[in-house]
Amino acid sequence: MSKKISVAALREIDADLYERLEKIIDAKGLKMKTKKAVLTYVLEDYANIYNLHEFNNPYLIEHIRSIIDAACKRTENHLGGRLTKLSMENAINLGILNRIILDYFNKYEDKEEVHRLLNRYRQEAVEDLQHNVKPKSYSDLLKEHNE
Repeated sequence: MSKKISVAALREIDADLYERLEKIIDAKGLKMKTKKAVLTYVLEDYANIYNLHEFNNPYLIEHIRSIIDAACKRTENHLGGRLTKLSMENAINLGILNRIILDYFNKYEDKEEVHRLLNRYRQEAVEDLQHNVKPKSYSDLLKEHNE
């Protein structure tokens, strides 16, 4: 079956408007050879967008999906960059703390005592997390020690 065709003649169109229509076609990555093809595509596109009597419009659903996908990708990229920065900062701080701990424990002769102390610190940290106790800052630890 062939499509039903209706004849419509257009003698003139505003040059600026036609340039805008061509930009729409270019933005979608399409190449149209004739002005008739450009006008037909844009009119079909317009009709598909504004055929909103049903939300079961596949064109509208695809358009909304592409908007959501673009927003999600931007958010993922933004969060990914922040997560990388935070992870690197944590890795640096952890490296500093490990060196401080190593220097501190090097003064012990008894290596079993070192393992017991590290295990105790780990258990206390896990218990704090289980009881929603936030990690203490260095200044908080100094205040407790001085009291």
